[in-house]
Amino acid sequence: MNLIDTLWSIDSSRLHFRGMLYGYPETATRAFGSGESIEWDTVPELLQNTLTPEELHIYRVNPFFRLSKQHWHKEVHVLKHWISVVKEKAPRVYRHLLLTQPQF
Repeated sequence: MNLIDTLWSIDSSRLHFRGMLYGYPETATRAFGSGESIEWDTVPELLQNTLTPEELHIYRVNPFFRLSKQHWHKEVHVLKHWISVVKEKAPRVYRHLLLTQPQF
């Protein structure tokens, strides 16, 4: 079983709590636990005009930040902030992410 399958098999109430501890937006964690997250195959098209090509690549490398169908336009600002912090504080990690093959 891979990590994504393991995360899906966890009780949704605990998953929401864990997501909140990690700093994910509450709306995103609730959507993830209830199956109201945006499907992976629609994310790149949806975010084309919101994220830079580098940000979109990094989002596709990290499959753990799931956006909700209703509030993605607000949640994406958290994602952009996290990416900018990694770029500033950990430039080697940022460069590594840019060289990593996307998950979807």
